[in-house]
Amino acid sequence: MKKNIRRSMLFVPASSEKMMYKAGLLECDAVIYDLEDSVSFSQKTSAREMLVGYLSEERPENKEIVVRINGMDSFLGITDLYELLPCNIDTFLIPKATPEVLLAADVIITAYERDLRLEPDVIGMIALVETAYGIQTIDGIAGVAKRMTGMQLGAEDLTKDLGIQRTAAGDELWYARNVLSCAAHSRNMDAIDTPFTDYRDAQAHEEEAWLAKSVGMTGKTAIHPAQIEVINKIFSPSEQEILEAQEIVNAYGKAVIEGKGAVGVNGRMVDAPIAERAQQLLDKAEEIRNRIFTPAYCQ
Repeated sequence: MKKNIRRSMLFVPASSEKMMYKAGLLECDAVIYDLEDSVSFSQKTSAREMLVGYLSEERPENKEIVVRINGMDSFLGITDLYELLPCNIDTFLIPKATPEVLLAADVIITAYERDLRLEPDVIGMIALVETAYGIQTIDGIAGVAKRMTGMQLGAEDLTKDLGIQRTAAGDELWYARNVLSCAAHSRNMDAIDTPFTDYRDAQAHEEEAWLAKSVGMTGKTAIHPAQIEVINKIFSPSEQEILEAQEIVNAYGKAVIEGKGAVGVNGRMVDAPIAERAQQLLDKAEEIRNRIFTPAYCQ
């Protein structure tokens, strides 16, 4: 399955037609049309119908289309899957993720792909890990299905499950962030950070995004358009980083030709792992510059 750039992923309530249309004009890499937490129980059915109608007529350009369904432990989540599968969804975000829940979703999606004779695993899944049980079974979650392309941390439900306060500093999430990041990278998946819910506190949001990046998160979800720009900036290589990486790659390439295993660059010893990391950064910068999203059904 082809991976696409996921720096910023904006949650949009499927109960708001105005917000759904607006999201298509924003600079986020993905739009997450939400049928779960941002939609009241009384609006669940109408929101689903509105989203089906919207996606039947519109497809935002150059964006991944993600749908967060309701929990698979109820008729709502299962119905969400059945109703949205024909709408050319790229990826489903599965809440309260556990190995058992993800396996159930995978079986339903697999049956649909076979019925339509689609390529296997062309429709992706992201696991929303937001319970203590989810954190403790993270390895099982990461390996449950080939269609898994990412895992997202859900801080609000996790802290509720743990009976602790969600703070702006985020110290209470240190373990969960690190565990999820390692599990995601071990399977070559995206590690997506939780949204920062106080969208008015731009400084705290930026600090949290830098923290998330520092432990290996590859992107971050947003709940407000004002958060997108800073997320894209933080999870994109800076011009200085690109220049330094290119210098490292060039110097190491020359050293290899000369039969050397390491070389000094600006007072720092560079060997194979450092050069490979620099090349990864250059590859990511190139992907972002040339970012053209390919819908799942066309991959």
